[in-house]
Amino acid sequence: MSLMVKNVTRRFNGNTAVKNISFQTYKGEIVGLLGTSGCGKSTLLRAISGLDEGYEGEVSLNGNAVRNVNTNASFIFQEPRLMPWLTVKDNVSFGLSEKKQEKGLKAERYIELVGLKGYENYYPLELSGGMAQRVAIARALVTSPELLLLDEPFSALDAFTKMQLQDLLLKIWSEYRSTMVLVTHDIDEALYLCDRIIILTGQPGVFKQEFVIEEPKPRRRGSQQVAAYKERILKCLEL
Repeated sequence: MSLMVKNVTRRFNGNTAVKNISFQTYKGEIVGLLGTSGCGKSTLLRAISGLDEGYEGEVSLNGNAVRNVNTNASFIFQEPRLMPWLTVKDNVSFGLSEKKQEKGLKAERYIELVGLKGYENYYPLELSGGMAQRVAIARALVTSPELLLLDEPFSALDAFTKMQLQDLLLKIWSEYRSTMVLVTHDIDEALYLCDRIIILTGQPGVFKQEFVIEEPKPRRRGSQQVAAYKERILKCLEL
């Protein structure tokens, strides 16, 4: 799925959060929105998803303008947002329109994909933070979305769990080639996952620069090429 964002501006009570943001993604790309806190990354992602319709400008998917929630896109938040009274399997299958048996089989396939086979009947309170986020990833993928929107999905996790889930995300991407837009403030994460990185800066957030990461995935986290990109991004962010 191709995504076009054109001159998107969002104001809240007279204060501008993002201003005149434009960029495009291509089918199967992972594009990162990177910037310091307060530059409007998550605001922009909500506009793209249709969760927030109060923006100025245009968002289009496959050439079609959208202004409401897009059923071809799934959203993964910073926290899992699981329903505590439902099991892992029921959380993943919640909202599917198939018959009960078909929903269950579909949920089981995605639970296995994220490495949680055997935990289908567990409840959220019985899971670690990393396991709960795996459930959230399975829930987002079960509808086979063409566009996956990720709002700092690993920011609340410890470093080791974060790296495991980054690798899981790349495994899923290599299998399904969904277009992904990832909001992050973690430069290393963006360099490990993304094909292109769009830098947002300021308050209101504005487009600063785009970096095309030419090193093929999967990348070595400590490679010289990645380190060189990191130095350029830090300079761009004036850090």
